[in-house]
Amino acid sequence: MPSDSTRSARLAVVALGAASALVSTAFVLVLVLRLDALFFTLAEPLFSAPHPPHAMSDDTRMAQCILWGLFGGWGVAMAWAFARVPTVAIREVSRATMAGLAVWYVLDSGGCLLSNAPGNAALNTVYMVAITIPLVRLMRREA
Repeated sequence: MPSDSTRSARLAVVALGAASALVSTAFVLVLVLRLDALFFTLAEPLFSAPHPPHAMSDDTRMAQCILWGLFGGWGVAMAWAFARVPTVAIREVSRATMAGLAVWYVLDSGGCLLSNAPGNAALNTVYMVAITIPLVRLMRREA
């Protein structure tokens, strides 16, 4: 990682990307090991109405694994890119990342609100604010 004025903002993006990958890995392990009760215990606060633990269908488990896998992969890609991209390209990489995050945020949070899961939309908002702060710093960097 370059040791210049972009270092602290890059480290923030790398840390959030790595954390995303680790959380995603943990959730996929819970799903693969069929620890449905634990999954629903962790997910319960995200919903407005009670979602008591129950056996998850294989289709739901597969969809959850795909979604968590995508989120984990996105986190690794962000961490890798921001650790390695040359400083001269950091503004454009930050803009592209921000555009992708905006699409994710609108689709994921909108879907959560429509499916009675405002807690997940709130977590999305916390994540979006946390990642937007360093990205905006990098986008505003002088060329």
